[in-house]
Amino acid sequence: MNYELAEQLRDAGFPQSGHGRHIGAPSALVWRARDLVYAPTLEELISACGDQFGEIARRDDGHFDAVARGGKPKQTDTTPAGAAARLWLALNFAHWPKI
Repeated sequence: MNYELAEQLRDAGFPQSGHGRHIGAPSALVWRARDLVYAPTLEELISACGDQFGEIARRDDGHFDAVARGGKPKQTDTTPAGAAARLWLALNFAHWPKI
């Protein structure tokens, strides 16, 4: 997961601790603890989606789709965790772009 997506999760209220890792902005030369954001594991993201989570599927182009139950919303990313993170955002925030 990239820093920008992890930062969006933090700003949206996703918990900032667990079994994932903390990452810093790639443009920073030095990271202080307050500059780091939490990149959750795929399992944590699926769990956070709760009963609304449907599936993650790999597309022919190598990207991944995370889909809610019922088929919508669907979010795409280059990694399964990225797709699940985008799905969590889409499920929890009406203004998040839904594909």
